[in-house]
Amino acid sequence: MGPKPSHTRTDSKPGRTFIEMFAGVGLVRAGLEQTGWRCVFANDIDQEKAETYRANYKNDCLVVDDIAQITPRHIPGTFTLATASFPCQDLSVAGNRAGLNGSRSGTFWRFTELISALQHEGRNPNLIMLENVPGLLTSHNGKDIRAILVTLNEQGYLCNLGLIEAKWFVPQSRTRLFIFGVDKRAVGGPEELYEDVWTEMFWPYRMSALGESCVHPQNLLEVMTRNSGVEWFPLPALEQPANDLTPLASLMQPDREIPKDWWYSDDKAQRMLNRMRPEHRRQVLEAVPKRRLSVFPAYWRTREEGARLEARFDGLAGCLRTPVGGSSKQSVILAGYGKLKARLFSPREYARLQGVPEHFELPEDRNAAYMGMGDAVAVPAIAWIAERILNPIANRLEQASRSAALVPA
Repeated sequence: MGPKPSHTRTDSKPGRTFIEMFAGVGLVRAGLEQTGWRCVFANDIDQEKAETYRANYKNDCLVVDDIAQITPRHIPGTFTLATASFPCQDLSVAGNRAGLNGSRSGTFWRFTELISALQHEGRNPNLIMLENVPGLLTSHNGKDIRAILVTLNEQGYLCNLGLIEAKWFVPQSRTRLFIFGVDKRAVGGPEELYEDVWTEMFWPYRMSALGESCVHPQNLLEVMTRNSGVEWFPLPALEQPANDLTPLASLMQPDREIPKDWWYSDDKAQRMLNRMRPEHRRQVLEAVPKRRLSVFPAYWRTREEGARLEARFDGLAGCLRTPVGGSSKQSVILAGYGKLKARLFSPREYARLQGVPEHFELPEDRNAAYMGMGDAVAVPAIAWIAERILNPIANRLEQASRSAALVPA
C-alpha cells in the first residue's frame, strides 16, 4: 500500500520552500535550512534512516515509502525547489554500472514522473537540484547524464552542472555532482536570467569564462561541451571557498568516549602496519614519539600483491562509505605521545566529517549511523550551494514574479 495522502491541500507559508526526495537522514535539509529554506515534504524508503530523520526534524512532513507510490496528492501546496539525491549504486565506478537502467539509480525516472504530474497541476517547482556521484558523468559512456539533461529540458528546465568538493568545507575527500534546473517559463528563457550580471556567460559559453568557476573543472566542461543541443542557464563565476578547514585531529573524540571494544588489539594494529607500504609505515612510526596527535585515515584496498592498508597523509579522511556491498569501513590510526592505536572512525566522527551539528541525534546502532552518514552529503557544501547558486536564482525568480503581477491583465 502507498502512503496516506494529505487530507488538506493548502499553499505553503510565505518563504522559500522545498521538498526533498530520497531524503536519507536529512543532511540536504540541514544545509538548506541554514540559509533560510523550509522543508514542506520529504520522502525516503528506508525505515532506519527515517527514524534518524524524525528524531532530528520534529514534524510530520516525511513519508516513508517507495517513491513510485508518491503522487502530487501527498505534497501540500506550492514550493520553490525540489531536491533529489537518488541512489548512486548503479552509477558509481565502484558499483555494477547498470546506470539509469539499474533498479536503484533508475528510481530517477520515478522522480521525473512526479515532476510531470505536478506540472499537470501547475505546481511544479521553479528549481530542481539533483545530487549524485561523479561516476554519473561517464555512466554508459555519457549517455546517462545526457538522458537526464534532455529529460529536464523536455520538462521545461534549463540546466547546469557543478562538481562540489567536500574538502572545501570539511576534512573529507568527497566529490559530488550537482545538476541544477530552472524552469524557463518562470524567467522567460535564458536571455532573461541574470541578464544584468552574467550577460556574457550564456551558452555557448566562453570556455575562458567557465574555467574561472571552481564548480566547472576541465572534465566537467568537456562533458558540457559534448552535450550539444542541451539548453543551459548560466552560473556565476564562483570562487573556491577559503580553505580554512578544521584540523582532522580536532574532530576526533577523546579516547574516553570510545567504547573499549571499538579499539583494535595491539596484534591487529601491528598486522595493519605490516600490510602498509614501507613508506606509509615509516611515516606512521615517525609520528609515534612526537608530542602531538597525528591522525591517519586508512582503507583496505585489493592490489595485485594482495590486500593493502593505504593511509592518507594529507589531513583528509577518505570519502565516507556505507558498510554494505563489500565496501570496507574506514579505519583511523592515531599516533603520538609515544603511543600508536587504531580503530574505526566513530559514528560521531563520521557526522563531524559531514559537517553535521553536534546536536544532531545519531542512531544507537553503529552500522545504522554509518549507513546514514555514508549515504549523505556534506552539510556546509549544501549551505554554500544555497548561498551562491540557489538563492541568487530564487531572487531573480521572485523579481520576475513580482514584475508579472504588476503587468495589467
